[in-house]
Amino acid sequence: MNNTLLDNSLDFRMVEYIKDMLCNTQCSELKIATGYWDLPGTKLIYNELKSFLDRGGSFDLLIGQEPIVRSYMLDENTPKEEKFPDFYFQRDVDRFRDEYKDVVQLLTQYMNPGDEEHSQLRVHVYGQREVKQFLHAKCYIFLGRGFAHGIIGSSNFTQKGLEENAELNYLETENSVVIAPNSKYSNSKSHLTWFMEKWEDSEPWTGKFIEILTGVEHEKTTDTSSEVVVETQGLTPYEVYIRLLEDCFGVDDNIDITLNEYLDGTKYTKEQYQLDAVKQSYNIMLKMGGFLLADVVGLGKTIVGALVIRYYLEHSKKDDGSCNNVLVIVPPAIKSGWIDTINELDKANKPFEMVKHIDFVTTGSIASLMGEDAEDDTEALSFQKKDYGLIILDESHRFRNKGTQMYDSLDDLILSIRTTTGKSPFIGLVSATPQNNRPGELQNQISFFVPTPNSSQFSRIPNRDFDAYFSRVKKEFADIDPVLDKQKLIDLSNDIREKILNDIIVRRT
Repeated sequence: MNNTLLDNSLDFRMVEYIKDMLCNTQCSELKIATGYWDLPGTKLIYNELKSFLDRGGSFDLLIGQEPIVRSYMLDENTPKEEKFPDFYFQRDVDRFRDEYKDVVQLLTQYMNPGDEEHSQLRVHVYGQREVKQFLHAKCYIFLGRGFAHGIIGSSNFTQKGLEENAELNYLETENSVVIAPNSKYSNSKSHLTWFMEKWEDSEPWTGKFIEILTGVEHEKTTDTSSEVVVETQGLTPYEVYIRLLEDCFGVDDNIDITLNEYLDGTKYTKEQYQLDAVKQSYNIMLKMGGFLLADVVGLGKTIVGALVIRYYLEHSKKDDGSCNNVLVIVPPAIKSGWIDTINELDKANKPFEMVKHIDFVTTGSIASLMGEDAEDDTEALSFQKKDYGLIILDESHRFRNKGTQMYDSLDDLILSIRTTTGKSPFIGLVSATPQNNRPGELQNQISFFVPTPNSSQFSRIPNRDFDAYFSRVKKEFADIDPVLDKQKLIDLSNDIREKILNDIIVRRT
């Protein structure tokens, strides 16, 4: 969809556009600022929001202060618990809680008030600090791999605002307009910059939000280091532990049965650790745009990669129903191993044949296929015109250095796909040794699926600025003496793992 007005007329309803964005597997972040929120509004997009959160999407909701001065707000003696936003919010939820049990369950499932930084769904309230200012603005931001869409206008995140009222909203689809960072050289402000300013000036409200939605209070215990929030809903310690693992590693059991079926009739044993790696890699890929499969030698990375491709081909069809193309870039010595694995899976899973949708290119030949001489090469031209949806890069550490002909050729291919289709291809990095010498080697490989480095998908780094983060890391690394400053080296490595690798890596020994 191009830039347009959304006014809730027949073909321009806010709710339909929000549904489309949440169904887009590229979309991994949703940020909404609204004066009002209600359960009926969320019910309208329940199925799409559930799928979005189930695949690892994050949702930040910023609620404004109500503008109407009601009688209970005029009395200074009104108990604190009956003032904004708790009282009117509690009143509305009490009316709708039973009718919208599925929405309540979904929202509370993905909130973690005890660790807001890692909570998929966070709620803040604006206007509670010293400067009492009503947030009347409405802003909807959708972020993902290589795209950013923003809506500003009059629609609150309510049932009436999304589909019923005569509203006026403007959809912006130009990435740079939506996510441009603040700069002394620019006199404009982007959607994302505005939202983050208001978010930083708001108060966390996730815990209270859960209490009101469920009618169950949270038990709070405080030690000398932090506040721990525990839900008192009868969960056993084992169930809490399993939920923690699911939140940390994003394992989606919904694809387990299908993966087992893929291996029926093949020579391969159904190893649970490999199936788990496929699920984890695929979930990471949907959220981050790519993944790094770094299992040590001997654990079957080729089988895992082939199963990721198999699942991708079946579950990410084009608009016309046809399969997306997949490119596997592999060193010559192990190309036959990949082809044998694909053929083995195809042999047991006919009539669907993966091999029809996969191109194999050896690591050294990609430069010739993208080079200047390729203009006279029919095979090269055919290769360049394919809109690959997924690129698997085996032994990705061979692409650890920017500026080489091989690296630049792959970078050009990814850029051409993004320019032609408007979407960045998913990138699967496969390497047991992704870093050989310097942190910059990681940056170079991961850059293949970071289309907007100054506003990347890595939420743990300052301002999500991927390049700025690695500029600092590389400078610190250059100043470290590995013998005299061993602890500094360990600390820097831990920082990279926590802020970058934990979001994208699948690695077992």
